[in-house]
Amino acid sequence: MELETLEVIVGLLLLFFGIYLLYFMDVISHIVGVFKLGKKREIKPGDIHLTIIMLLGIVFVVAGAWMLVDVVGIRRLMVKFAGLVSFLFASFLVFHFPDSKKYQPAGFETIAVLLGIVFYAIALYLLIFA
Repeated sequence: MELETLEVIVGLLLLFFGIYLLYFMDVISHIVGVFKLGKKREIKPGDIHLTIIMLLGIVFVVAGAWMLVDVVGIRRLMVKFAGLVSFLFASFLVFHFPDSKKYQPAGFETIAVLLGIVFYAIALYLLIFA
């Protein structure tokens, strides 16, 4: 395995764990409070372990994003993000838009599916080949 591939994997893992720590900070704080030895105490929002978890999450997110931008490059990440947005918009046009008879007249579903297929093609090109 090449070194760049390993750096991308490590960067993605750091980014994932940082977002995980920030998103589930209260659950992790509760688990830490439950396993504390000694007298029973109530967990307060200002506890020191919440601050440590938050700082670790921020450090992991910044380090992972830095590694990804350093190895992959900001232009390529932006192209992949544009492909992802195009894919989501195409999914909306193909699967959700034709079902909405409340706010569109009949006949619009054909053009929505056609535009969705075009946006799928653009998204696949951006995600795979660009």
